[in-house]
Amino acid sequence: MNTSYKYNYMAHKPDALYGLAAQCLELLLKQLEGGAVGFLAGKMASSEAGLQDHRIRVSFSVDALAYFFKLMHKAGGLDAGPVAQLLIAVSKNFVTTGLGNAYISVGSLTVKYKQVVQRSATTVRALLVKMLKQLDEEFILR
Repeated sequence: MNTSYKYNYMAHKPDALYGLAAQCLELLLKQLEGGAVGFLAGKMASSEAGLQDHRIRVSFSVDALAYFFKLMHKAGGLDAGPVAQLLIAVSKNFVTTGLGNAYISVGSLTVKYKQVVQRSATTVRALLVKMLKQLDEEFILR
């Protein structure tokens, strides 16, 4: 076995590698930019046409929605999984009255989930009372 290998430095090789890396990075950035623009254009077109927006529309605020899911979670109506995962799912799948077609911010939802205000509790309570009345009417449970 020959262990007397001598390294021959080739000055032009690193420059070629840097050039290839720059080309790859430029191509990647163009694809990301094109993808983001294409994604946003598709989102706007679908929301304008109302075709692919399958989010659930609710008739109350983000505050009340956050508190409703907090109550569901605390009462055992939802699996005891991570709250962060629940809030991400809520933000992606619900639309409230004040948002139009915008998405709910996960950060905002988290704050409202943790810090409930009296107005939210009143709104959710009124909804729950209506739901109980509806249940009583349907099944005559008095």
